[in-house]
Amino acid sequence: MASEATPPLPDLPALQGRRFSIARRQDIQSEPARILLEWWENVARQHPPTLRDFDVAEHARIAANLFIIELVDDAFELKLCGEEFVRLIQRKRGMRWRESDEDEIARDYAIFLGTVSRNKRPYLGSGPLVLDGRVWVAFESITCPLLADNGQTSVFIGSVCAIDKGA
Repeated sequence: MASEATPPLPDLPALQGRRFSIARRQDIQSEPARILLEWWENVARQHPPTLRDFDVAEHARIAANLFIIELVDDAFELKLCGEEFVRLIQRKRGMRWRESDEDEIARDYAIFLGTVSRNKRPYLGSGPLVLDGRVWVAFESITCPLLADNGQTSVFIGSVCAIDKGA
């Protein structure tokens, strides 16, 4: 039996030091990412997950870690973000990322989101978060693609969590 090939990620130089891969339960360290992947996989067994399938009240325990991003026109827009997301990522609702962005981190994150959309699979991310040129925390995130009302994979739900740097 041939193993399932992992769709390749494009080169993301502005996100160097961070690791991204197809999310697998055995690789997850944080509870928010584990809970979100389990939810996504359970729904995906029945049909492609949509935002309507997600009830934040059922996931109140991880609400502070959650984010929702939606493709709006030519940009990925942060539609919802919990308190822990804001603390770690230093971004607030309304933030936009574009593949044409001059800011390298914004550009590479938009390219990453486009890849998640095309591959239609959850991705796990981990590595350093830099603030003012210094690594200040190690993180783990999961980004799960969702079908929008138009049938396109253009909505994402995810979580971010600080993790032990030694893990």
